Formats: sequence, C-alpha cells, structure tokens
Amino acid sequence: MDRIESAKEMMLMFAQRTSIEESGAAPVRYLWTDAFAVCNYWGLYRLDGDRRYLELAEKLIGEVHRVLGRHREDDTRNGWLSGLDEEEGRQHPTAGGLRIGKKLPERETDAPYDEQKEWDQDGQYFHYLTKWMLALYRSYQETKKESYLIWAVELASVAYEKFSYLTPEGVRRLYWKMRTDLSAPLVTSMGQHDALDEYIVYGLLEEGIKSAGLGDRYSLNTEREGLWQMLSSMQMATTDALGIGGLFSGTALALELREKTGEEDRLAALSTEMLYYGLIGTQQLLGTESLHYPAQYRLAFRELGLAIGLEGIRYYHNTIRKLLTDPKIEEAINKYLPLAEALEEFWLEPSNQETETWQAHRDINEVMLATALVPDGFYGKVITQVTKSR
Repeated sequence: MDRIESAKEMMLMFAQRTSIEESGAAPVRYLWTDAFAVCNYWGLYRLDGDRRYLELAEKLIGEVHRVLGRHREDDTRNGWLSGLDEEEGRQHPTAGGLRIGKKLPERETDAPYDEQKEWDQDGQYFHYLTKWMLALYRSYQETKKESYLIWAVELASVAYEKFSYLTPEGVRRLYWKMRTDLSAPLVTSMGQHDALDEYIVYGLLEEGIKSAGLGDRYSLNTEREGLWQMLSSMQMATTDALGIGGLFSGTALALELREKTGEEDRLAALSTEMLYYGLIGTQQLLGTESLHYPAQYRLAFRELGLAIGLEGIRYYHNTIRKLLTDPKIEEAINKYLPLAEALEEFWLEPSNQETETWQAHRDINEVMLATALVPDGFYGKVITQVTKSR
C-alpha cells in the first residue's frame, strides 16, 4: 500500500476506534496521541483537500477539551479542571490544563509513591501539554481561528505558572507531573528536555500572538526567559530513541521559529546544539544493536519519534548546511537520514504490527507512524512530495 494511503487508513481507523465521531462508545482520549493525531489530520487535509480530515481535526480538538479538560467520571470532583462554570469553561477549556488520559485515577494524597504504578495513573504532564499547544498552534495556522491560538496561549500560561518553581537556591525548575487540578506535584523530578521543548513552542505561540495582533492582551516573553534560564544549564545528551527524535524535531521547530522571527543568535546556536547531540545519540543508539532486535522486544512509538525527528532534519537540510562549519556533521546527517525510512518500513510490515508490544500501544504507534509517513501537519510545512519521492 502507498505510504500516504497507509497514513490515511490508520488515521481513519483511529477516529473510529477512539470514538472521535459519535459512535455510542465511550471516547478514548490520550493527550500525547491526540496531539499528533490533530496534526496528522491537518497534514492529510493539506494533501488533497478532503474535508473529512478538517472535520476530524476540529472534532478531536473539541473532544479532547470536553474529556481531558474536565475531571474524570470516576472522580468525586466534577466539571472543568479550572473550576470555571460550564459556559466559561467552554470558552476557556484549557485554563486549568488538560489531563494525560491515563487509565487509572491519579494517586491519592496519602498514598505512597509507586514508580511503576505512577506510569498508569492520571495527572498532568508539562511535555504532553506542550504537544497540545503545538497542535492548537498548527490548527490556528490552518484555519486562522483565533480561539485555537488563545487556547494554546492560555494553556501555556497556566502550565508555566503551575509546573515551574524556584528552589531554595533560587534556581527555576519544572515538576515532571502534577495533580489533575494542578494543586500539587505528583512527581517532583524534572524531565530532561522539557524546558527545551517548551522554549521553542512558546516562541511559536509568541510569534502567533504578534501575527494575530493580540500583543496587547497576551505575552509569553516572561515565561520564555524563565525557560531559557532552565535550558541553558540542561544536559542534552541521550541515547533514548524518543529523546533523540525530540532533539531532531526540536531542531526543525527552532529553525521554523528562526525563519518567522529572525531570532538569530539563540535559535541558531540552539538548533545546531540539538542537532549535534541528536547525531551523537543516534550513533550511540545504533551501537547498541537494539534497532536490530525482533519487533516484540521494541517499542514502536519511541522509534517512530526518532523517525519523525529525522523527517524534520530532512526538510531543513539545506538550511542546516548553511549553519554548519564542521563537514563531519554533514556526513553524519547523510549517514543517518535513511534510518527514518528504515524505521517506517519496519513498522509498516504487517507481521511487526501483530506483536504484543505493538498491539498494547496500538493507538500511539499508529498515529506516530502516520506522522512519520506524512509529517506535513506536525511541522506545518508542505513536506510529503519532497521527502516521499525517495
């Protein structure tokens, strides 16, 4: 099957399986997956103008806010996470953040911390909120509906306010996980690349604010400066496939922001640093041989995050060349770019999708595979006819 047709089929199946459209079944919403899905629908809509994808994108946004912007049905609390009344909540659905969408309710206040169980318990993740901000920003780009941009900015504002804090030494940090009402942290450690992702996405939102003429009402400049202070001392090195992919996609998004704003010094340096550590991480990852294991021993969505990142590097390759001073980096890019297609083809193989590890994470796997195949919506660019002609 054609790669684009594969992406379309997966995204239409995802819509049915998770009840984006009214089906009588309970909706299955998970913020990370849904953020990529919204971007995918915009990318597919851009390819051929089929309004099904436009409608699915907008319905999914509404469903995420309706479900994840409110307390769980098994919670003693009800209504919007923000505490706003029904009408005000509908107008500002992200004002209290958005739940992750985990299967289990959040840990009780007096319950002991269980690291393994915590992965399955609800709450709020800053890095998931950031992905949703990007999805809303892409939605604003496609439709020019200011509400999408405003919801993204309101989410950015409350997330920074609640997740960031000052240590006794006066150093600003971010909590990893918060309670669903953002009243207290559930996990106090800081995600390795959280401040990096947020700095770039907040920059895109700030650019959106200015382009929409909303600068008299909104600003994220203070938040961006706080994030810059955090990431300036952050360690970027990682050998995790999803983390490496995040460095590559961050490189592409930073270059997009640089094109839009002309913010030269910080973004040029940041993008080349992310690229460098992404390439080093890829080299180390390949040295482990883990990408040669059988499918049942691999997590597709983490590897597909790497493929998505490499697709961004492919698109911005010519821009990157102008920033490079070391020819060895160019050699490494050319060496590793084919890995994106290799991962995509591996996970397109039907036998690899029959494994327990694929089926256990089917929604996130299929959606991220679709993003890798058609990255146009995620990157907000016309990419497919360029990268898929290889």
